[in-house]
Amino acid sequence: MLRLSQIELICLLQKLDGKSFSNYTHLSGKTFGFDNFQLRFVHIQGSPGASPASVCHLIFKIEELGLASSCFTSKLRVLATEDFVLRAYQQAVNNNTCPNRGVQGSGSFQPLSLPPQVLQRNVVTFSEEEMQIAFLVSLPGSSANTILGSQAKEMFAEELPAIINALKKATSDTLKLTHHCDIVEDMLVIQGQLDQHRLVAFIGDGSILARASGVSQAPLENNPVVFHTPDEMAIELDFPNSGRVRGLGLRKGVNAIIG
Repeated sequence: MLRLSQIELICLLQKLDGKSFSNYTHLSGKTFGFDNFQLRFVHIQGSPGASPASVCHLIFKIEELGLASSCFTSKLRVLATEDFVLRAYQQAVNNNTCPNRGVQGSGSFQPLSLPPQVLQRNVVTFSEEEMQIAFLVSLPGSSANTILGSQAKEMFAEELPAIINALKKATSDTLKLTHHCDIVEDMLVIQGQLDQHRLVAFIGDGSILARASGVSQAPLENNPVVFHTPDEMAIELDFPNSGRVRGLGLRKGVNAIIG
């Protein structure tokens, strides 16, 4: 596949400025090489604010990201690493971009709505040498259905490199990433062992069960009461990274929770 340069992308966006929005299709299928990543345009939206928005791929050499080798020692840890990268990318977008440059919300890196659950997704993928992130971006357009080339240039020449720098800083934090992989691996291993212990759930001592609000899945931060299992109901399970953990095991059958 032909790879063009970052400068060629900027020149193309400047050339398209003021032309009909449909001319953004000149980007479709093209890959542009930046200093430490590649940007590929996979799908181009038909109009400003159209849904779905445009689809792009970011492609990195794994060595560029500073990922620890311990992130790839099992399928569960790869899943955890993918989740960590995706959340770090979203945080980088939140911190380094300005939304809604054009009409109908166009001119925005589209936000992700990520629940706290760690799930298998196809947004972040790894091969032996590369990592790829798929993301949505609404290309900027005017009320006259024309291309806002200078705003698009700002998005891809300034904001996107800032996003990547923030992402690389996050992925090179080995302690934080390894801790995330450890926790996710522990959780998924124990979930897979619940049946053999005749359990439907396990709640470890020290868990924060209260949520930030009735419409939030984030844990309560203001003086939460941590969970502690009564001695007569406590069991211990062996976690691969955290060792032996004490907590409440909910048995199969009828369980009543009051409060």
